[in-house]
Amino acid sequence: MQPLEAHDREALLANCRQLSTAVRRAGRPVIYLQTVFRGDMADCFLPPKWVRRLGSSAPVLVKGSPGAGLPSEIAPQEGDFCLDKKGLCAFQFTYLDRLLRSLDVDTCILSGFCGVAGSIDETARMGSLLGYDNVIAADAVFPLRSPHLKTLSNEAAVKDTREIASMLRAENRAATKSLIPALILVAMNNDGCHPLGSKYRYRITAHGAELPEEERRLYISNNNRLIAAMSSKGFPVIHAQTGVRLDKADDAHSQENARVRGTERARKFPPGIGYMIEGTWGAEILEGVKLPAGYYRVPKKGNSAFGLTHLSRLLRNLEVNLCIVTGDATTGCISSTVRQGAGLGYEIIVVSDATVRANIPYHDVLANRVEVQSTDEVLAFLAGLPERRRSTVKSQ
Repeated sequence: MQPLEAHDREALLANCRQLSTAVRRAGRPVIYLQTVFRGDMADCFLPPKWVRRLGSSAPVLVKGSPGAGLPSEIAPQEGDFCLDKKGLCAFQFTYLDRLLRSLDVDTCILSGFCGVAGSIDETARMGSLLGYDNVIAADAVFPLRSPHLKTLSNEAAVKDTREIASMLRAENRAATKSLIPALILVAMNNDGCHPLGSKYRYRITAHGAELPEEERRLYISNNNRLIAAMSSKGFPVIHAQTGVRLDKADDAHSQENARVRGTERARKFPPGIGYMIEGTWGAEILEGVKLPAGYYRVPKKGNSAFGLTHLSRLLRNLEVNLCIVTGDATTGCISSTVRQGAGLGYEIIVVSDATVRANIPYHDVLANRVEVQSTDEVLAFLAGLPERRRSTVKSQ
């Protein structure tokens, strides 16, 4: 990496200071991401090649040391946010994404002494993947106006500090965002709920009890009522569909769960038969549930609809800020989904009588984290929301 010349350092400091001042005056947050490590570098999560390179020298960027500090010219001010990072990307292993959600941020302006080909590159690419608009201050990153910025043209806009400051002064922010819900049907596959599904045919019900027919009909009916109400208002309906390979190689459930699925339970299946195998009838939406034209499908391999899926990015694209969740067992997929969704900052309503084993005491546990309401309560809430129309899309 090229050294930072004295005149470049002076220009970089001046531009960073000008940019942070403009952001504060616009009433927007300034967030510092400092790369810091333990003295033994055990928490250094840089790429292996970088770690090997650093291993031959004295520890660098040790937390609390002068070398890990910020120049006094651009030191944080009251009201600024300071986060530690352990690798190149500001989003990886940090709570930056959740913080930006909480602050209602949709555009990230990137600047600082971190290298364009290092932290700026990785952060811009991950920010773009998460759905943020990126702007890189070409004269407020190192090296100044780097040719490498051209390779980030698909990930970020590149502007000078003065241009960004003018953009901030002209910005008119909306006072309040509209409430936009999405209905998320978690799993709800034939194999898990249908009388002819693998779960019941081969007696592998997790709790040793099948879903009574009366309860199953109510479960289907309530989901269809919710789907119809959401569709009539123009709100998105999403099926988070569980589907794995027959050999379970892509199964992302817990290791204990995967072992049970792959051994004890698997031995109860005839050859070539499995549970929620992708591409089979068993992995399809429960018969009787009427998905609308234009619904969204999110394939999942584990319990949570957010885990290792594109659900969060889809919700961001759809401008959704409220998740109405129905689906399989509250103690399994529903629990994992709502816990992770709440951790990501979404408002969530679990529909108590539109999940399997309706109204079980475990809903009281979830009620400490999210709202738990009946189908009738949710329908009354939806009736009070204005319609929202988007361009028609095909089922995905």
